[in-house]
Amino acid sequence: MLLNKIHKVLLFVDQFGQTPQFLIKKDIQYHSIFGGLMTILVYIIGLIALIFFSQEIFNKNSPSVNLATQNDGHPSKIDYFDNFEFLIGIQNQQYVVEINDKFFTAEGFLFQTVVNDSGTFNIRHTIDLEPCSEALKYSPNYNLFQNLNLEGYYCISRNQSKFNDKDIFIRDFWGSDGFQMLQIKFYDCKNSSTSQNCAPQEEIDKYLGLTEVSLFTVDNLVKTRDYKHPYERTVKEKFYYVSNNFQVSITEYLKHLTIISDDGLLFTTNKTIDMFQHDYLMDYTIYQRDSKTFVSFTVQLNNIREVYYRKYYKLQDLAAQVGGIFKTLLIFVYLNRDFIF
Repeated sequence: MLLNKIHKVLLFVDQFGQTPQFLIKKDIQYHSIFGGLMTILVYIIGLIALIFFSQEIFNKNSPSVNLATQNDGHPSKIDYFDNFEFLIGIQNQQYVVEINDKFFTAEGFLFQTVVNDSGTFNIRHTIDLEPCSEALKYSPNYNLFQNLNLEGYYCISRNQSKFNDKDIFIRDFWGSDGFQMLQIKFYDCKNSSTSQNCAPQEEIDKYLGLTEVSLFTVDNLVKTRDYKHPYERTVKEKFYYVSNNFQVSITEYLKHLTIISDDGLLFTTNKTIDMFQHDYLMDYTIYQRDSKTFVSFTVQLNNIREVYYRKYYKLQDLAAQVGGIFKTLLIFVYLNRDFIF
């Protein structure tokens, strides 16, 4: 009696039991026509999945994209003429932008910061301006501006009297050694002993009493799904109400932007593209003018860098995805074999 109980307990806890197997016409497995059709169907679906998902390896239309914002301790320079350019002008009473030195004048500046043992020094240099119709003749950005009234806008001249073209750039951030920014200032016309070209003050006040400053700047748009051309250069338009009764200060901050593309078939292969992008605008109004300036526009860099990381489909991704679909189908058939067969 006791031996029977012990025998039953041992049989109950046995985890190494053997499944009895029988032969059917000397075959371990029972095969059927329907089972063969299901097997072929599974392989066909697997082949379709392989063809479908493998297209991404060649087309590269849907990368996985991550965006990170990083501190850019010392932003590298952005060449003005090769990359970033802007147009700026004042509208007349008919809302047409024009250069009219009877009512206002414009002046350009290049600011530099030098830090040495003697202290920190901010140096301001005058740079030449000219109508954009002349300045943009040989610009790589000309096609972006060609539909505008270029004769009425001010641009930084390509033929500087004091600098080479490569010296006109923005770099680093405020207060650091090597910092450099660009600035344009507008003044209402004032007669002097050497120039009596200004219109009567009443006409100047009427012209500049309430008008607009028009601004066009180059910017870059990110296109994360475009493998060959991940960015597109464009123009952004801005305008501000201004008056010679107060002073408006406008500062445009740019940021560096990096696109890293991992397009290796099997291993990580990174390709990097660096560019710039508009970050933000800051403007404020001073209602008590302490100078003849009524508009100032400044361009400088922010110490921010955005990094786009694009990871493209690899062979191991294809194997994992197709293998997962294949195994899912096999498991489904196996779990429902009694019903199917």
